[in-house]
Amino acid sequence: LAMGGIRQQFTLAANVRMVQYSIVFYQDLYRRSRGADEARRVNFRQRGYLFLADAGSAARLDRRYEAMRSAGARVERLSADDIRRRLPDASLDDIEFGVFGPEDGYANPKAVLFAMREIAQDAGVEYLHGEVGAIRRTNDNLTEIALGAVSIDTPVVVNAAGAFAGRVAALAGLSLPVAPVRQQLFRCVLPRRWEYRFPMVIDPDGTHWRHDDAVAPDGPDRIVVAKTNHHETP
Repeated sequence: LAMGGIRQQFTLAANVRMVQYSIVFYQDLYRRSRGADEARRVNFRQRGYLFLADAGSAARLDRRYEAMRSAGARVERLSADDIRRRLPDASLDDIEFGVFGPEDGYANPKAVLFAMREIAQDAGVEYLHGEVGAIRRTNDNLTEIALGAVSIDTPVVVNAAGAFAGRVAALAGLSLPVAPVRQQLFRCVLPRRWEYRFPMVIDPDGTHWRHDDAVAPDGPDRIVVAKTNHHETP
């Protein structure tokens, strides 16, 4: 499971520029996938990312807001009244302001994976299945990767193992500070179809949620809620 979030609200300019580049890519991917069946539609929804601040987090989010703007991120500072106009049903009693990224949003993670795989295969990429058992090297040069029972001679390995990238790097004798941590995700059915769509909303305590549109026209309206316990051992 994944939230599928796409946001440029970072304080490092390189991250901001990469996400801004990717937004155009996701828009094109969405256009390409509209004719597919529902499970294969990327459904890139540019409904925004909204970070909320209470008294305890206001100063920190203000600093992040200025740093994000300096890094080139397209963000807006919203008052509590501004947020109420966008989310009239939200409980904002302890919220002082929010930072909103209007170009940001979310997509269907599995559909994005399917679409990118199909594009790669159309370009001649061959997919092999198997667990990476070894990455062999001579001095500083990679020479071979063992994938299950298959050995592949190669001078280049791209490590795209996500949360498990540290384990893969270790096979090549490298140390990467990447370790998997759990994130709890819940898909919740709303009691009725909401009159408007929700952005990705991030509460000051780290709980975040977004809309999860119905797959079928008569399907239930839902949200996805997530939370990570940063004190849990990886």
